[in-house]
Amino acid sequence: MSLLSTNFPMTFFCERQSISQIIDLAATGYKGSIQDISKITGIPTGRSSGKVKPHIDYAKGMGLIESQLDKGIYELLLTPFGKIVKKSDPFLEESITQWLAHANLCDPIDGASTWTTIFTNWTTNECRSESLIASITNLPRIKLRPLFQMYERKESFGKIGALRREREDLFRVPATVSYEWNKGFAALTLSLLERYFHSDERKQISIPEFIQVTKLPSRFHWQVDDFTRLIQNLASLGYIKISNLVDPPVIQSLISSELVWGTIYDDIV
Repeated sequence: MSLLSTNFPMTFFCERQSISQIIDLAATGYKGSIQDISKITGIPTGRSSGKVKPHIDYAKGMGLIESQLDKGIYELLLTPFGKIVKKSDPFLEESITQWLAHANLCDPIDGASTWTTIFTNWTTNECRSESLIASITNLPRIKLRPLFQMYERKESFGKIGALRREREDLFRVPATVSYEWNKGFAALTLSLLERYFHSDERKQISIPEFIQVTKLPSRFHWQVDDFTRLIQNLASLGYIKISNLVDPPVIQSLISSELVWGTIYDDIV
């Protein structure tokens, strides 16, 4: 996944149906222009209705696809996360799918800076007004509206409601640390260990360093106890090893993230 270091266009909120169509194309290793993609999928691409590029950006920021642009031609490929979503939850209806996609948008390196600014720096439980969020992000409220709508509309990510309204203010909602979602959280945690830390010289990472670098708890609005419980769950599943012989404790992955991505829906009833 390449960087989305700037705010990609948020003229439109993310629509799961359009993301699903982009995933379908990526599953074939599709190559084509914005206009070609629009013709195939029906996603509009007019001057005032151009939804193709934003949805490619959304899908990429969510960790579902990889894309390359060369002379106006996009090449779309599925990631391990995208492959299992295509197979098991093609319309992104499951809460764990939406939470993982949301978490990837909040990634400090590969995500979207607006999500990173809003979510990873908002660790308290207080409500915030749209005006305050606009001042924090340096963006006008009208440009932030699609992000707010994303977590309010059922055709988007309204099911998880990572941001919810209380009169005129917004507040954050934490993801549940539940047994049926453990494999999804495990796949994400393992992929972050691989992406940020793994090298031949370094296999063990202290928990505080992992938190500081990846901002994983903040992405889900977890407190320290929530994250500790998750790490213990992953250790009990045999995905990571925790060493308490040093202070602070260190963690080490015991399995490839790619193997776990394919199992993230196995425990969902």
